[in-house]
Amino acid sequence: KKISGAELKKAWELTLLNQFHDILPGSAIKDVYEDSKEQYNEVFEIDKKLSEEALSQICGSKTGDGKYLYLFNTTSFDRKDVVISNGLFEVFDGEKKLPYQHTNDGKTVWLPGLVPGKGYHSYVIKAVKEKLAEKEVSMSFEKNGRCVETPFYVVKFDDNWEIASLYDKKAGREVISEGERGNALLAFEDRPKEYDAWNIDAYYGEKCYKVNNVSEVSLVENGEVRLILRIKRRFLQSVVDQDIIFYSNSGRIDFKTHIDWKESQILLKAAFPLALDAAKATYDIQFGNVERPTHSNTSWEQAKFEVCAHKWADLSEAGYGVGLLNDSKYGYDVKENVMRITLLKSGIFPNPDADKEDHFFTYSLLPHEGGFREGGLVKEGYLLNQPVFEKRTDSVPELTEKSYFTISESNVVAETIKESEDGKGFVVRMYEAHGKRTKAELVVNGFDGKVWECDLLERNLEEGRNCKGLVSFEIKPYEIKTFKFVK
Repeated sequence: KKISGAELKKAWELTLLNQFHDILPGSAIKDVYEDSKEQYNEVFEIDKKLSEEALSQICGSKTGDGKYLYLFNTTSFDRKDVVISNGLFEVFDGEKKLPYQHTNDGKTVWLPGLVPGKGYHSYVIKAVKEKLAEKEVSMSFEKNGRCVETPFYVVKFDDNWEIASLYDKKAGREVISEGERGNALLAFEDRPKEYDAWNIDAYYGEKCYKVNNVSEVSLVENGEVRLILRIKRRFLQSVVDQDIIFYSNSGRIDFKTHIDWKESQILLKAAFPLALDAAKATYDIQFGNVERPTHSNTSWEQAKFEVCAHKWADLSEAGYGVGLLNDSKYGYDVKENVMRITLLKSGIFPNPDADKEDHFFTYSLLPHEGGFREGGLVKEGYLLNQPVFEKRTDSVPELTEKSYFTISESNVVAETIKESEDGKGFVVRMYEAHGKRTKAELVVNGFDGKVWECDLLERNLEEGRNCKGLVSFEIKPYEIKTFKFVK
């Protein structure tokens, strides 16, 4: 059964309308955002409905207590990252019980086996009545005072619960610069000469205030899968709540943040002074990345005091580096060895109440060996921004695991899969992410028909050729390629 193209088109056009350049960055009047919220809610409802229809076709719509749980991976990367599901249960991959823990609010946090790129994996779940007792857990973490030891790090916090030391056990080196503090929240007076919502002027850093009034610290979770420290800070009339999340299977450290913001003309950043020496930082952009200097020797370099980026920024010296990822915050600055991400701006014109609301977002620190390529920053950025979809059913799975689209090389990313504009087939659009000329293969499982290479407007660049699900190609550094498939 074909999903409604009209509803999908409506949701897409509403999304594009609200990505207009004055709406997106927060430089429109207040009424615009009231309308925008309503339209986004409509988009979310359409997406939810169409997703349920699509997932039910794959999984079966038989209702019941949900003995089978499907995880759907929309990225083109195989993944094994943590999943959070409603309800208390145990999870099995075949006969193997998977690592899990329960939360105080009735959820199960668990580690799946490999979920293939552009595909799914199904699991068996068995409901339990009571939360897993802490004494039954195979502990992956240790906490002692203001020190946390995980499988990856030894972390020491200071009196203000900023990171005084982050020791990478595998690499055998310190991540935070000596005498400095990581995850330092900094508030700057932000009064540009003109265009309050548009501009950040270079002198914004002249007045800086530390957000270090800690009002509450608690150990929220400590189990087989993850440890969470919750830290609440107050700043003027605002409250910053952060869950610092350490994982047993990944070196990524998440800073899951909720801010109840009441201030105006204050720019909020999170800073990480790093034990690194690098002349350039790398920033993720659509279909690639760019480098920017970490020093300000020339007038051109001085003008680059704030850099736009998408999913991550990375600072690496030869052999080691640190990535700073985000799920919705796109302003960075990296000066010398200090990497900072911009969290809030709160201008007063043309909207006097800009940013005065609840904010929910996550940024993540990922120390790694090698540069951003070896550190897997491209993949980790996608995993943070595109969590798995989950579907439960009583229908017995025909297949435990399936991948619909597979790319042989990890630096070639399938960014878009869509119906072709002429409605006769589907399109796979990909790009090369590491700046490396690459020979690769795209496998479309179960396909038997013709394939054309196209441009971005889906105009054919070659004669169609017969294809039994395998396309071999060479892709240039940062090149975008589009293939159209018609049965």
